[in-house]
Order: sequence, then structure tokens, then C-alpha cells
Amino acid sequence: MWNQIWPSTLNDFPKLASSVAHVYGKPRAFSESFAAYHISPTIPQAKFVVDHQIARGINFFEFMFWPAGSKHRNWMSDPGMKGLNEYTNRTTYLMSQGKPGARIAMYYPTSTMWLGNNEVYKDIVTLTQQLLTHQRDFDYINDDAFTEALTIGPGYLENKSGQRYETLIIPSSDVISASAWKVIETFSSRGGKVLFWGRKPASF
Repeated sequence: MWNQIWPSTLNDFPKLASSVAHVYGKPRAFSESFAAYHISPTIPQAKFVVDHQIARGINFFEFMFWPAGSKHRNWMSDPGMKGLNEYTNRTTYLMSQGKPGARIAMYYPTSTMWLGNNEVYKDIVTLTQQLLTHQRDFDYINDDAFTEALTIGPGYLENKSGQRYETLIIPSSDVISASAWKVIETFSSRGGKVLFWGRKPASF
């Protein structure tokens, strides 16, 4: 992770990593943090960056560092660093126990963006912010996940973590693969909730 996460920015990309981990049954979602911050963060700023990611499902960290020299101290030599490390270790351990609990899945329109329509990304950002602001946890899923990692039950899609999605939100999309659409149709016919947010796909 570079310096994309800061108190003045809105970046929810850690959800991409945690979503893949949840969907495919992986117990950890990893972040290499603080690799290229222009100004070394203070301990409170570093904790903000860590908390921002933990709240979005990251539960395994490597803090990037470089050796301190005789002229310049490494920011990790700050006396508060020990407390931040202990906090991060304890919190990520707790976050790696049990299984994810989100009941909402959001379709990630990768194929639409591959076709050159990057405007849909704005809709994803807006919808993501709406869900997180209202404390509605979710996972992103793409076309491949429908056939590789999800099974259909009565009113739910179950991923490889044993997590069950009862609602699928489809943001503005131009296309959805035929194999993914078949799963979506079956999910809907068996009582699952499918919500379109914005423009419906023109091709399946």
C-alpha cells in the first residue's frame, strides 16, 4: 500500500482484497503498509491507516520500514510503536477467528470496465460509500466467482468461507457473462434478492 489512505481521502480498495479472501475461503487478507508515504506518519496517523483497513476486512499486516541511520531516525523507533504493534497483532488475531458475516454481495463489473466504460467505477465508489456509511458490510464478487466459488441455496449464495449472501446488488453494468447471469437468475428464482442500482446490463 502506498499513501492512498489518509484522513482526508476516501479509499475503500482494501475491500477488494478482503472480498477475494472471503469468497474463496482464505483466512487472511494481507496488506504491506507504509511503503511509500511522502512524510512518515505519526503513531496516531498510522493507527488510522491500520484501523481503516481492519474495518474493511484486512487481518494481516507487514509494516514497511528501512534501517535508521546516524542522521535520521526511523519513524518506527517512536516509543508509541510498540503499542501500535501490540494493538495490531491483537486486533488482527481476533479478526481472523470465526467466519465473515456480511449478507450482502456487490457485483464488480470487471467486464464492463474491460470494454472501456470506466464511468461505472464512480457508481461503485458511491454505492460502496453508501453501504459502509450505513454499516452494511458486503463483499465484491465478479463474474468468475459465480461459477468458481459460489453455490446456490434457498434464498442465498454461499461462498467457500461458509458465508451466505442473501442480497446481490448489481451496480451500473453494460455486460454480465452468461455463466454468471445463469447463477443470478437461479439465485433470484430460489428467493434471493437481486437489486439493480443504476443502469441495467444490455448484454448477458
